[in-house]
Amino acid sequence: MNRQQFYHYLSNPEGLNDESLSNLTAVIAEYPYFQAARMLLVKNMAVLDHIRYNHELKSAAAYIPDRKKLYFLIHAPTQSKAAKPFVEAVVQQRVSQPVVLDEPVKPDVSVEVSASPVDYFDVPDTLESPSGEVITFSFTSELVQEEPEQMVLPSADLLDYELQNLPGYQLAVQEPEDFDPSQSRSFSDWLKALHHHSVQTQRVETPKPVSRQMDIIDSFLKQGDKKIIPKPKVADERDVAENSLRESEDLMTETLANIHIKQKHYDKAITIFEKLSLKYPEKNIYFASRIQELERLINNQ
Repeated sequence: MNRQQFYHYLSNPEGLNDESLSNLTAVIAEYPYFQAARMLLVKNMAVLDHIRYNHELKSAAAYIPDRKKLYFLIHAPTQSKAAKPFVEAVVQQRVSQPVVLDEPVKPDVSVEVSASPVDYFDVPDTLESPSGEVITFSFTSELVQEEPEQMVLPSADLLDYELQNLPGYQLAVQEPEDFDPSQSRSFSDWLKALHHHSVQTQRVETPKPVSRQMDIIDSFLKQGDKKIIPKPKVADERDVAENSLRESEDLMTETLANIHIKQKHYDKAITIFEKLSLKYPEKNIYFASRIQELERLINNQ
């Protein structure tokens, strides 16, 4: 089986016969995963009502992923070959006869449009009033288009206006009245008088203090070669720093001892633990063990 025969089987699956069955069987034996050949083989067995149709259908379903196409191929309606040429002939015959369509004739309707309005009332155009005045009712009277009058506006020149001296308002400053204590006034008048009476304060220049260093220098120059004897310290002027370095017994706690240990002041820490052991005799064993540890650290230094 060549390629053209296989294409013929694909385009005309209804024309499969015993010859095509043997050819498709040989192709599938050589190419078992050829899906199109397997579908044509199942279709060929269905057309011939072969005994191995069901077996081949099950095996083909395992190889073909889209089973809908296989179903439509097997159950496709068959067309008779004898009726096909007759249909083509009829179609050709119908096409060969051209159809001529008569164009509809458009009626020629001419509409006359009159420019002048139609007078539907049988009334004369002119009437004469009892006073002798003639009144015209003609619809064809010419319309007189009057041009709109152009309004002439005065030029708004804002730069040529005359400056006018407008009246202004000035606040008069009320001068304080002379304050006379001997004059008799009411209580409100006294308040106003005291409010406006300004009291002038005189600036008193205070002498600048002379620096202490200049006094010391002047006194040294006056004394000349005299020796300056320092004054002895008073008992109240003792060095406060010495008392701050002394540790109070009330502040001696285990926390302070641990701080001395971190600072490697082991002697101070031992002193604190000895005082704590006297203060808290129930913890003598604990403080004694801490003292031994510190003595061991001192010996290892």
